[in-house]
Amino acid sequence: MSDVQQRPTAGIGSNSLPELASRIVREHEAIQNAPHVVPRAIALGKLLIEAKNHDGQYGKWATWLKENCKEMSDRTAQRYMDLALNQKQLEEILQEKSTSEKRHTVACLTLNEACRLIRPPGGGRQKSPHDKYVDAEDKLIEKLELLGSAAAISQAAEITLKRLKAAVAGLANQQVAA
Repeated sequence: MSDVQQRPTAGIGSNSLPELASRIVREHEAIQNAPHVVPRAIALGKLLIEAKNHDGQYGKWATWLKENCKEMSDRTAQRYMDLALNQKQLEEILQEKSTSEKRHTVACLTLNEACRLIRPPGGGRQKSPHDKYVDAEDKLIEKLELLGSAAAISQAAEITLKRLKAAVAGLANQQVAA
């Protein structure tokens, strides 16, 4: 993910949104009949992350997905993105499971097996830094909306922006000092 930007940008490429939509739909259809599904699901997850983090997509992801990838549910898209975000972890787990007689690879897994392997103990989905960031943004927006009047929202937003800028400057200084 990128350093300091308005939103994290994992996997951003130079694809346009229509181009991404077309590739995502084709890959999703191919996965339905593919023998080695997980590597394709990881690649598809990377395309979905790119589309989700594309300029102008802020707050529009669910709508974009529904309009452009009609055969894919939000949950399925999230599973693909989770696999892409946790690819390294998945490969490390499989490497640990490999023995001299049997080598475990990502290609040998079903989607469900792969998703189970990256799930933390206790069964809940481990949130990526990107997911945590988006959750924090959503909570902040909800809190601002609760203020009611446009003047109160504007004033609170202005104060919040000043605090965020100061925090980002402080973090940048820490990075430089380290």
